[in-house]
Amino acid sequence: MRSQHNPDPLHGITLQVLLQELVDHFGWPTLAQKINLNCFANDPSLKSSLKFLRKTPWARNKVEQLYLSYLKEQQEQTQSPYQPKTKNMPLKTFLNTVKADKHVSFAETQTIINECYDYTPTTFSNGIGEQAVTNEAGSNEGSCKIFAFAQLNQLTPAQTLNLFGDYYHDEVLKDPEGTSHQNIRNFILSGWQGIQFTADNTLVLK
Repeated sequence: MRSQHNPDPLHGITLQVLLQELVDHFGWPTLAQKINLNCFANDPSLKSSLKFLRKTPWARNKVEQLYLSYLKEQQEQTQSPYQPKTKNMPLKTFLNTVKADKHVSFAETQTIINECYDYTPTTFSNGIGEQAVTNEAGSNEGSCKIFAFAQLNQLTPAQTLNLFGDYYHDEVLKDPEGTSHQNIRNFILSGWQGIQFTADNTLVLK
């Protein structure tokens, strides 16, 4: 949760959340091109990258600077009536907006979830048959939170996809043959039939 009273855009954002969002947005190959680190280029994983970044200040600084640039681009692309006042918007109002098929951003969705729910990292699978992808607990947390939130609030597949904001509307729909954002692409194909959580307490209202 970002405080309006703290000018630091990284205030309250953990390194894990920051890196996960960059990976979800760029993918490991592009991330490795933008920041030349072995942990991004050779058999990358969130766990190994976090371990390296936490003990290597100069590398962490590069990642944080990329994240700040990414945030700036997102803010320029999507000027929302909820920003920066999302935290004052009731959950019910947000849900009504989504159910009215009005666009919301990924950042808005994550802010609402983080402020209204306690989150427990949970393993979940997405897809059917050979196309299924298993997301281990602690990985792809943005997708994990969105699917759990949408299930709890009985959202339709279309409403759920809207919660991904520009990741869905621009980066997936405008690149139908692409391979980025695999959780979104699998959900488009399989819908709720393909979503399985290993526990039912991923999100609990505060």
